[in-house]
Amino acid sequence: MSVDLRLTRTHGRETVVMAPMRETVLVTKTAIPDGGMVIWTGKSGLGKTKTAEWFRDSLDQTFDPSDPLTFRARYLQSGTFSRGDQEKQAIRSLYATVHGAPLTHYGYNRYGPSELAELVVIGLQRKGIRLLLIDEAGCLSLNAIRGMVLVTDIAKDMEWPTSLVLIGMDELPETVERLPQIESRIHAWCHFEPYDFDLTKQFLAALHEHFSGLKAGNQALEAEARYIYETFGGIARPTAYFLRQVDDRAQELGCAIDLDVLIAVREMLVSGRTGTMAEKESYKSKPAKGKKRA
Repeated sequence: MSVDLRLTRTHGRETVVMAPMRETVLVTKTAIPDGGMVIWTGKSGLGKTKTAEWFRDSLDQTFDPSDPLTFRARYLQSGTFSRGDQEKQAIRSLYATVHGAPLTHYGYNRYGPSELAELVVIGLQRKGIRLLLIDEAGCLSLNAIRGMVLVTDIAKDMEWPTSLVLIGMDELPETVERLPQIESRIHAWCHFEPYDFDLTKQFLAALHEHFSGLKAGNQALEAEARYIYETFGGIARPTAYFLRQVDDRAQELGCAIDLDVLIAVREMLVSGRTGTMAEKESYKSKPAKGKKRA
């Protein structure tokens, strides 16, 4: 059997913008005039990163340097800082994100945290950035978060209020609450939840033309949507990935998508994952070379 090695086709828009994403953006936007902090939390796969990227890209498209009501955002997927002064390292990561170039070793060693933060704010002003979106913030140490907050404090002093959005999973609130001095800075909390069935149908209809008939109450499509919803619990990312697998299989076999195809592809994926795990367990149970079982 020949295999089509070209990239998987995409359907519709690259980003499906759902109502919860729009609501999160509206809440976050109101924090910016005062440089308030916003916390986005929720389990993996619920659209936090996709919302941040869409928000950033939308702001870039509408930004007009001559219009003071428009602004830009920068998105940073943070990691852990393993050694040294984590407050300064966090500020250095913001510097690189804002300026688009790393801070020199000389500059890093010469300046203290406040001076480095001021350099970051100068970049924010030059580029019209008033929003910093920090993903995987739950991985940050308390000192690293303090460094990022210092940047927003100095931005306010320099009359350039800049909001910080900390994005993470359900452990993030516990981390933030260990810093009582920033509690008053938090403007809002946005918790991402799985889609309910109605939102899942809207998501499917926007994601793939096969489900466009859901809006007209097509019963067969309703059953297919129900199967996907019950399988993935309204979590956006695995739902989208699954639909991509279904589309590829249907294209290869030259058949239409229906409930039987959905079930068959799901069973194939689960079987493949189970088989892989079984092979791993079998491998781990084998004795090492030169050794015999007891």
